[in-house]
Amino acid sequence: MKNKKIFDAHFHIIDNRYPLIKNQGYLPPPFKVDDYLKWAQKLNIQGGAIVSGSFQGFDTSYLFQALKNLRPQFVGVANISFTR
Repeated sequence: MKNKKIFDAHFHIIDNRYPLIKNQGYLPPPFKVDDYLKWAQKLNIQGGAIVSGSFQGFDTSYLFQALKNLRPQFVGVANISFTR
């Protein structure tokens, strides 16, 4: 598996330095960029998509900070408010 380049299509970064909202009483434990990178290194993950969770509401500040700390092969998927 070391020769394969893997793209992680869906993962969350939970950084409690940024606002978090309980979803039906659940608040996930922290899983910061450094935690993810340690885990991803074992699998030879080369890029991926950070997906905003409902527990992050519409705040994207954590997402922009996480992307700054990852390689350019990572992208973000934001939860945005719908207005007319």
